[in-house]
Amino acid sequence: MIVAKPNAGAGRSARMGNMTILSISDKGNLTTVASGNNTRKKRQHDQPGLRLSWPSATDTRRAVVAKSPSTHLSGKDGVAHVSTSEARFIHTSSCDVEMHQLFKNSQPNGNGRTSVAPPLRVPLDWNPHKLDVKDKDLLEYFKLFASQALATFGRDPTDLGDFLIRVSLSTNSHSGVAALKSLLAFSSAHRNGVQPQAGALKVSALNALAAAAGRVDLTTLEAVQHVAAGMLLYSFEVQQPCCTSNQWTWYLWGANKVIDAALYNKTQDDDIAKLLDWVHYNNIMARFALRHWDGSSSKSSGEPPNTHVEISHAATPVAILELLSEICGSVYVNSTSIVEPDDYKSFLKVLDWRIQNIQVTDSMTELYQLSSLIYLDRISGPLLNQFARTQLYIDKAFAILSQLSSCERQFPVFILGCEARTDIQRTIILDVISKTENKASSRSFTPIDVILQAIWAQDDLQDGDLDYSSKLSSTISRCAKPPSFV
Repeated sequence: MIVAKPNAGAGRSARMGNMTILSISDKGNLTTVASGNNTRKKRQHDQPGLRLSWPSATDTRRAVVAKSPSTHLSGKDGVAHVSTSEARFIHTSSCDVEMHQLFKNSQPNGNGRTSVAPPLRVPLDWNPHKLDVKDKDLLEYFKLFASQALATFGRDPTDLGDFLIRVSLSTNSHSGVAALKSLLAFSSAHRNGVQPQAGALKVSALNALAAAAGRVDLTTLEAVQHVAAGMLLYSFEVQQPCCTSNQWTWYLWGANKVIDAALYNKTQDDDIAKLLDWVHYNNIMARFALRHWDGSSSKSSGEPPNTHVEISHAATPVAILELLSEICGSVYVNSTSIVEPDDYKSFLKVLDWRIQNIQVTDSMTELYQLSSLIYLDRISGPLLNQFARTQLYIDKAFAILSQLSSCERQFPVFILGCEARTDIQRTIILDVISKTENKASSRSFTPIDVILQAIWAQDDLQDGDLDYSSKLSSTISRCAKPPSFV
């Protein structure tokens, strides 16, 4: 740190040659260098560290200030001259200094050195939306808490949330407004549940999406905003503690349609890749739910759309998710109607081997691996016939689950819950659900809890084992609307 002050008595003629420079070294030692008349004197005070003191109010050395101009008479002509201090603070930038040099080097006749003047840039407002206090509060809550409840796999949900905030605030177009209102609606529902504020924000988002639907050729940013709005509305629906709507399937279907039309080849962009991986994971979980939910057995109105996509939207494929997707797409729910059982059995064994040999990097990936192996064995009936090995998978999965402080992903909790036969195992399931729901960032586990309680009741009432496929499908179909297992 360098502090410069004029020497006493220097007056208006003070120059750098007559300055006292106080220098504080990196070690905290104070060095005084007096410069003037070609003499230099140093005084080194060896101190253990930097010491601070407060000068008195009348000490002129406490700051460099500019004095108010004073007028006095001087010279034989008695003309008034303005006396001012030479100390000045100037608010400048590098462009201002560059422009100053251009003016300084210009000659009166205009034949000076020609140079291009630096452009004078007018900054753009980074946030075109005029947010009120309530919206700003919801935006802050989304960043700190609600974004952690976004159901994704292999990605940090907070990074995804930061990207969604940037996308939502980037423009005030209809697509941008839809993304922002959807984000605020999800944040409001996550914090306070379904209430008028969340409902009004959802309606505003839907109106903005309807206004933006007239665009034929979407830009990349508009397409991203459309997908973000759809997925946030999807998250709004699956956030709810009860199966009251199958709208989440339509929002997911719409997001896939926009991706197919405008974003299928944008996977090289890391931010867009986060969005695509988010959609891909929820596609797989939706296919699992819909393969076991039969709307005809409930009082449901309106068949949910098929969320199956021919081409994976995953920008960063995760091995266990791809294999789970293959199970949902290729393994029969009912194995009694298979035409060529030998070929199908060989296919199941290969699929089982592939799941066993994936690279496990963390406990969550291992839980998904074990859950997939258990589900594949159970849904295949007697074809794989590896009861002892499956029981080892179950014991290992419960051991992992019991050590976790929480488990935000609901699929492995549900699959393992279906295997809970003893009070100890059911206590582990209920305990991890309770600990997860106590986190501020958690989604509601109520649908999973209700379905598991119904399955446990049937297991306890039955003398032997129920058919696994029938047990899952009949219990899940009792829900008026398809539940989500994300």
